[in-house]
Amino acid sequence: MSETFNDDKVVMTEVIETKEVEADDNPEREEVDVRFKESMASDVKFRRSFMYKAYKHLWHGPITFIFMYTRKVSTYCSNKIERLLLPW
Repeated sequence: MSETFNDDKVVMTEVIETKEVEADDNPEREEVDVRFKESMASDVKFRRSFMYKAYKHLWHGPITFIFMYTRKVSTYCSNKIERLLLPW
């Protein structure tokens, strides 16, 4: 066992030694990698499409701006009201 010092705490860790290494392929991981790459390719294709660009600029942008502005104004007003009601 060895000791590792982190933030004034002693953590005991065991040293693991490998005696035999088998070179196996991992078909489950490879299948997951293939599905992930396919999903990323379809996502990139969608984000380059006209529909996504129209959605991003005509819907997402204005809605985000409206709610962000509303949140800032309501926070400012609620802080002012709280200061008026609780001056100390």
